[in-house]
Amino acid sequence: MTLPALAAGLMTTQGDGTLIITGGRQPRVFTGAAATRVLPRLLPLLDGHHTAEQIARRLELPAVQVAEIVALLDSSGLLDHDPDISGPAGPFWSRLGDPRGSAGVRRALSSDVLHVATSGPLAALLEADLRATGVALSPAVVDDPAPWWRRGTTVLPVTADGHHLDLGPLLRPGHSLCPACLAASRKAGPVPPEAANLAAALATAEVVALLLGHAPLLTGRRLHRIDLRTFEQHSLEVPPEPDCPTCDVPGDTIARHEWLVRRAPWDRPVEEEPDRWRDADLGSSPRFPLPDALAGLIRAACDRPALDTYLVGAAGLPYPVHRYSPRDDVLIATRADVSAVEPPDDLPAGATAWLVLVATPGRLHAAHGEAALRRSFLRAGRVLARLPATGAHHLVWTLRVPDGLRELLELDRGREQVAAVVGVYER
Repeated sequence: MTLPALAAGLMTTQGDGTLIITGGRQPRVFTGAAATRVLPRLLPLLDGHHTAEQIARRLELPAVQVAEIVALLDSSGLLDHDPDISGPAGPFWSRLGDPRGSAGVRRALSSDVLHVATSGPLAALLEADLRATGVALSPAVVDDPAPWWRRGTTVLPVTADGHHLDLGPLLRPGHSLCPACLAASRKAGPVPPEAANLAAALATAEVVALLLGHAPLLTGRRLHRIDLRTFEQHSLEVPPEPDCPTCDVPGDTIARHEWLVRRAPWDRPVEEEPDRWRDADLGSSPRFPLPDALAGLIRAACDRPALDTYLVGAAGLPYPVHRYSPRDDVLIATRADVSAVEPPDDLPAGATAWLVLVATPGRLHAAHGEAALRRSFLRAGRVLARLPATGAHHLVWTLRVPDGLRELLELDRGREQVAAVVGVYER
């Protein structure tokens, strides 16, 4: 079986004992002998036409070692399983790391499951942006959502004036308010050219999010409003009008709340998240046993798959940042490219080490949709509640995220968020 191709448009930088690959969802740092001696020769051979055995013979390596390295690259989102990099957006979709491959992404963008409703100069700009992105809906943009809504097609209304862009709420029979209720609650106005270009770009991003299912939507049953001057954003819940005969939603507060929060088809990703999104410990990264003094605390702070647990600044370890691997019960140096760093300001002062709980809603999105982030943070709260029971340390925790902490941990902003920081003090 041929191996997948390396994603298009990636850039590699080789340093002292490291290889850094950028251009994907986030920079990836590989360390060790394989990073500097094998990867530079292996990457050009990942063209989608070679098997592991063929590459192994070229590199004079065991085929099993080649397969392990390729699996590591795959878990890092650096491979394209079904490449199609034609057109201006092709390399971007290849670097996205979608398990369907760039060709599969294009097929998803061509499915007739959605139309965008807008009018005026914004309509032409939005249609052009969608086409350039690879969205091939037919028609992509309509001026009246009602006929398409009656056919059962999901419609994303987009309106703008010189001050605001309004996205949504999505219209779908049985799962949203009707077009008449929406029309009663909004008005469009003239859009300056500079605002129209920005509005079209932001609306295109929301369409792509809906079609690909990579991220929670902004516009489920909400109107998402963006200030085109300050870029401030906020969402407004938009339930049907109480007396609407089409929507027929009960008028009492509890029933309307249940209508707003119930799960809808667009809350479910296009396909289940693959195993490789659920995390793979970097096989080439240095590993260390848990320090005896912190072992119980670190294990108690683990709650996979909702959270990752990082240990920062612990004395006696050769690197400043480690992630706990419950699978192997070891610490993995995720920043083996540096031997020491200055901890960010605003961490609990004077601690001998810091535990950082990182929410990973990307792993839960397939099962829980928009509730994934909330569930991750709830699990973080449970961890904080049980940590004092370990009894070996004084603990001070904060929900404030210090500047620079995300960069230190090299988190993927789209899939990982710091939930809490715990300062560890000797008793």
